[in-house]
Amino acid sequence: MQTENKPIEHWLEDIRRGVVRLPRFQRREAWTYKHVENFLNTVILHDRPIGVLLTLDVDPNNQPFETRSLEGTVNNGEKCRSHLLDGQQRLTALWKALNDKYEDRVYFVSFKDENGRYISDSVKGVPRKANPWVEKPSEAFSRNFIPVNLLNPRGPLSEKIEGWLKNEDDGKSKTDLRELVMNLWKRVSSKPFPSLPLPQSTNPDEAIDIFINTNTSFVRLTPYNIAVALFEADTQESLQSLVDKIGRKVSGIVDLEGEDGLGDLVLKVACLFQNMMPTYGNYRKLDMSELHNKQDEIRDGIQWATGMLNKEKIWNERQLPSSVPLRVLPALFRFLPKHGDDRAKADRLVRQYIWRSFVTDRYDRQANDRLKKDYDALKKALQNKRFQCSDENTVFAAQLPNKEELLSEGWPKSKGIRKRAVLAICTREGSKDVASNLEISPDEIRKRQYHHIFPKGLLRKVNCDPNLALNCMLIDEPTNQDWSDRWPGDYILERIEESGLHGEEAREELRRRLESHLIPPDAILDAVDNGTAILQKKYEDFLRQRAGLIIEKMKKLCRGQTD
Repeated sequence: MQTENKPIEHWLEDIRRGVVRLPRFQRREAWTYKHVENFLNTVILHDRPIGVLLTLDVDPNNQPFETRSLEGTVNNGEKCRSHLLDGQQRLTALWKALNDKYEDRVYFVSFKDENGRYISDSVKGVPRKANPWVEKPSEAFSRNFIPVNLLNPRGPLSEKIEGWLKNEDDGKSKTDLRELVMNLWKRVSSKPFPSLPLPQSTNPDEAIDIFINTNTSFVRLTPYNIAVALFEADTQESLQSLVDKIGRKVSGIVDLEGEDGLGDLVLKVACLFQNMMPTYGNYRKLDMSELHNKQDEIRDGIQWATGMLNKEKIWNERQLPSSVPLRVLPALFRFLPKHGDDRAKADRLVRQYIWRSFVTDRYDRQANDRLKKDYDALKKALQNKRFQCSDENTVFAAQLPNKEELLSEGWPKSKGIRKRAVLAICTREGSKDVASNLEISPDEIRKRQYHHIFPKGLLRKVNCDPNLALNCMLIDEPTNQDWSDRWPGDYILERIEESGLHGEEAREELRRRLESHLIPPDAILDAVDNGTAILQKKYEDFLRQRAGLIIEKMKKLCRGQTD
């Protein structure tokens, strides 16, 4: 094999014609705007090398891989003759910048006047939406910006330059700028972009192996990217298509796992299916053909696991204390009894597992090793129809937290298993909004905001920490804004009375709404403005009472009870 030195102009023409395309297993565009900016500086303004592309020559009528166009291009129907194995990010950046195809950025070469001579300075990416002037040549010109798309080798150069220079009245300036732009255009057009073409005779498995081991992007291949390529090699199918199908079929899974995390979830579940710890390193050891054959079972398991979490009123990623159960449960689904008393007992065992994984410190460290041990113990219990698991060195033997430990858990908006578990236990009771009385639901949860029950501004007066999980509740945005820094008792009573309820009837309704958050009603009813002298004691009493309620509910959930 010999390196070929084709200029950028030829690569852009090949992309336009569609004779260079991406094999389907290639990841999507991954560069940030800063990556693009740095690369364009190298291409346009410097004499530094821009790396070597890796391609695979293919028979247009018998291609080894399914392909797709580079981002920002269209398939014009011409047959592909070369698969791009490494260099996608670089060629995509060139194509999109030179054709002004970035949705949120416009790239410019800035220039300056140095001793009466215009010289180029640097390439800058300018946000499109925040700077309307980027669409107006005269305003860009006045800021000493040359649009990068002016340097596109394709099209009548003189016409493009003259169209841009019409914004400059001074003859000398036009001459100098024309010379500057012409020099930049020549540099881009003729700059060599070397490539190493693999011959048509290259085995597809070998091509994928070379792709994995030689990818040189600024943004390295992730374990998932590698798994996508290995899956394609073994099955001639697209792993990303399989993952996308699961995302469409399983309602709610994207909210829990996130779009970017669903592929890793599928692979981690597949690892457990194949009796391996779900680590990134084990992705390469997966039998991809078995993953392909078991995809329906994996999908059904993910669907069931999602449903189990939804029953516990956990619908999205920010509510989820730990993602571990979402890896373990799908692999257990195939061992569940299908109906009857045994199914009810199995569901009870699973519920115990879910809540114990949330409230103990089991997965604070060595999570992959420990979840595999827990999975093995649960699998054995289900297969033997014992429906109980008290094995040592499993989550079922882990110590539950006490009241003092809950009192120190921080604000649940930030990540942390136990702090989010505190809020999840409270949310499970229905979490009726104290003003609207709307109960928590998949739609309602999207509107809820984290609220300090004893407001931050209030607690600053007595130097108490407001950012505790026990001081948090989820309420609607209007309620949150209206509450502000008022004492909780004053605000809550006012809300109930404004709903048309008064006296004891109002207080009973208030109790029901507060109890749906596991908030002790008396501690709130007594928290009315009687001066800051009693504020610290009221706050501490509230925290301890709420911790007691949560501990009681936590113990029931960890026994598998639903009420």
